[in-house]
Amino acid sequence: MIRIFIQLQIRLLGDDDLADPVMLIDNWEAARWTSSVPYPYTEADGRTWIALVQQDHATGLPQSFTVALKKTDRVIGGVALDGSASDESEEPGSSLCRPSVTRSLDGTTH
Repeated sequence: MIRIFIQLQIRLLGDDDLADPVMLIDNWEAARWTSSVPYPYTEADGRTWIALVQQDHATGLPQSFTVALKKTDRVIGGVALDGSASDESEEPGSSLCRPSVTRSLDGTTH
């Protein structure tokens, strides 16, 4: 299922999405706040992650999604739901986004 917001969509990561997540995560300013990914982050790491996410979706247990720009479908980050909390609620995980993309989303930069 794809949920479309004003300028964003949340969707499954695809094989063609490899370049953007690798670029976003292979950035020390992003990676240092994300304990679950290696740094430096390589294309092999990205392929492994995409395969795991696709497997979760195929088995009916999707927890990780990509965030993409609606107009271009370009990946700008990700979000994860974690159902392991003690109250068994799903809580959002971290997302990654370059500051320049964030500025363009709020209308201050193009």
